[in-house]
Amino acid sequence: MKQILALTASVAVIASAAANAAPVSFPSMTTNGVATTSQTEIVLTNNGGNQAGSAWTTGYTVDASTTFSASFSFVSNGEADGITFTVQGEGPSAIGQSGGNLGYLGITDAVAVEFDTFDNGPGGRYGDPNGNHISIIDGSTVGATATPSFTIEGSATRYGWVEYDGATLSVFASDSAARPTAPILTQLIDLTDLGSVVYFGFTGGTGSDVSRQTILSFDLEVDTDAVPVPAAAFLFAPVALGAALRRRRAK
Repeated sequence: MKQILALTASVAVIASAAANAAPVSFPSMTTNGVATTSQTEIVLTNNGGNQAGSAWTTGYTVDASTTFSASFSFVSNGEADGITFTVQGEGPSAIGQSGGNLGYLGITDAVAVEFDTFDNGPGGRYGDPNGNHISIIDGSTVGATATPSFTIEGSATRYGWVEYDGATLSVFASDSAARPTAPILTQLIDLTDLGSVVYFGFTGGTGSDVSRQTILSFDLEVDTDAVPVPAAAFLFAPVALGAALRRRRAK
């Protein structure tokens, strides 16, 4: 039986059938580095130099059956360096390095989609084709890369969708709220390589050039045969959650 976990600030809700992606409450997320949250946004970097920030959901138990769909909107207002949407198995305190590492590189057991606004050059660990690109990074290896038709950096809101069908990670991006019909990137990914529990969220980084990089919305749906066991569920409702799981397993 597939189970969906929808995150709110204090309650984990387990459903027995697929549902639409649910908004994630920003204050329920764990932040690291310079990142902060409010009811309306996640601030990953705040116009300071050499910053790194990250923000994570509670953990999701995953297996080979797991699929997910995420959508988000963001603003990257400044020259450097960019943000990532990341799935990682290191834990809620995970944070990478600043600058061109985008607050991501340095996290173990992770897959990221980077929205990069600074050209660090094609050599070395960054593999940047230009200062306006989107890439899938599996661990520390830059994979599929594309240049969008719009400029990522600026004061305008940008939109991303990341979908995983159990084998292929597909990335959609736009300067409008309408999801494109075709992905800008696809890549084969094995989510179980990250471990049995993963965390979804965002990272951002600045270097000598700076940016205020914010997440304005985040919707997430995770569909899996594995039973989700987020820490928040046990903190807020251990008896109710245990009873609910027993009832599900009995069916």
